[in-house]
Amino acid sequence: MTAERFRTHEVAALFGGGAEGPDRPFPFSVCYDSREVTPGCVFAALPGERTDGHRFVGDAVAGGASAVLALRGPGREARASLPGSADVAWVFVDSVEDALVTLARQWRERVAPKVYGITGSVGKTTTRDLILRVLASVEPSHGAPKSYNTRIGCASTVLGMPPDTRNLVLEYGTNHPGEISALVASFPPQELFLTEVCPAHLEGLGDVQGVLAAKLELLESRQAERVTYNFDNALLRDALHASFSAERSLGVGVSGGEVRIERAEPRWTSKGPVLDLHLREAGRSWSFASRLWGRQHAYAWAFAWSVALRRGVGEEALREVAETSLPLPGRGRVLSDREGLWILDETYNANPASMGVALENLHLLSSQGAGVSWAILGGMRELGETSPHWHREILGKLRGVDGAVLVGEEWAPLRSDLPDQVRWVPDTAVLLEEGGPVLPKHALLLLKGSRSYGLERLLPLFRGDAA
Repeated sequence: MTAERFRTHEVAALFGGGAEGPDRPFPFSVCYDSREVTPGCVFAALPGERTDGHRFVGDAVAGGASAVLALRGPGREARASLPGSADVAWVFVDSVEDALVTLARQWRERVAPKVYGITGSVGKTTTRDLILRVLASVEPSHGAPKSYNTRIGCASTVLGMPPDTRNLVLEYGTNHPGEISALVASFPPQELFLTEVCPAHLEGLGDVQGVLAAKLELLESRQAERVTYNFDNALLRDALHASFSAERSLGVGVSGGEVRIERAEPRWTSKGPVLDLHLREAGRSWSFASRLWGRQHAYAWAFAWSVALRRGVGEEALREVAETSLPLPGRGRVLSDREGLWILDETYNANPASMGVALENLHLLSSQGAGVSWAILGGMRELGETSPHWHREILGKLRGVDGAVLVGEEWAPLRSDLPDQVRWVPDTAVLLEEGGPVLPKHALLLLKGSRSYGLERLLPLFRGDAA
């Protein structure tokens, strides 16, 4: 039976804050940025540190929001200032965030999908996307359109779930202890996936042991049936062996595990890079070339294949998933221009592990004839007191590149140690003013750095078009 959608007055009664406007089904889509409002969505007026969503209710209504979830006092004031919004349903609550989470929990219980929960220092979003694609090939499945891995993000994803959803894929992020515990308490997964544990968000988590402890909070799910994990990470492997039964765990890896990555080699072609993959589990195997071209993507494919095997996904469906899965913007997207420049767009974020792998991929593809190797690298944020150590380690991996620009304060203490082909600038604005570095023809350019540096703003300088 298909779950029945909440109605706006039912939502209002749940929180006791009252409602105004028409009583109709509560919208599936939740928006909390008035610039991203879509017609028919509910606008959640969240108060924040820098601004207050109640200031933008008018913009959201003008953009087509059909419902508004707001605090009692500010919400009623906003309603009174918009006399032309009679067709908009208004629900008033004491806490917009808590209301979203409560509604999402109840909606998950009504729909009752199987929940796949993914966390890890790297690879969460690509793994989530591939698992979602695999599941959607056999039955109705739902997941976030972006990296919605916070409390609000997970709640929005769940509320956006259609009533006939059979599989829900969620991503759990953290930068401080207890965050994943809270997410798991609200949205407990049955199938658990741990992609990697490595230095990331150390300002809040302290060290790698702190990262491990935070990621293992996923195991607190009261509905956990199985955990699939990166077997090649000894720290993670040993922790899981000590806390989770072998019959309920599944390892994927190069060095061991039930699902083996027997080949994962990036290869340059005239149309850009591909990843030659060969996976094996017991007597079954799968070989293919993926446009998700980075060596690190082998793990995401192995996680997704483990799901496909257990859900009975056929070879034809798997082949279609492989042929249509492309790198996401900022996560390995490949761009090119007519003058022989290729760009590896890794601008979404960075930590020492992902930065190191990105440089390894750059060196390998350049050696295969992709072009002269260049890199623009933003600083890696949230590494705490260990930041100088990790940035110096990455600097060592730049020795073989033909040219590079380091962006940001994190690199500043290393200026005296830079090789001749590497220079430093304080921020992205300097490169924008310069029009970017002058690159040789037939270059392969890697852009990667922490999100706050906004390196994606440099892309128009190189006239890149999707390859």
